[in-house]
Amino acid sequence: MQLEILTFCDAAAEYGGRLNILGAADTLLVPDLPVKYPHCALVARMRAARIEEGEHTVRLMIIDADGNALVNVDGKMNIRFAGGQGGAVNLIINAQNLEFKEAGEYAIEIAVDGIQLGSSPLYVRLREAARS
Repeated sequence: MQLEILTFCDAAAEYGGRLNILGAADTLLVPDLPVKYPHCALVARMRAARIEEGEHTVRLMIIDADGNALVNVDGKMNIRFAGGQGGAVNLIINAQNLEFKEAGEYAIEIAVDGIQLGSSPLYVRLREAARS
């Protein structure tokens, strides 16, 4: 299985296999800490080979620099190649009131069947005050 996309964004949706991502970012500039995001999404797009058809376990996490999980989602996905469709799998995890307590580097990580497919950095930085 290959990871094609792993990102933090404002919103995402899938329509007929087409993935729509709005506001993808790797850096969040925040006015103050802690900060809560009322709504955001974590998005992964993976490509499977025909031999990988069937059910798989998946884990998606956001972790801080110390390895503590802010988000930890476990689930199952079922890959099918029916009707001539390719092996692309879109995964969208919506999060409500996701809280970042500290500035710094975080990581979005995804694993399938216990094997890490990838990691994407996510930086939280304080916005500098406007100078007069």
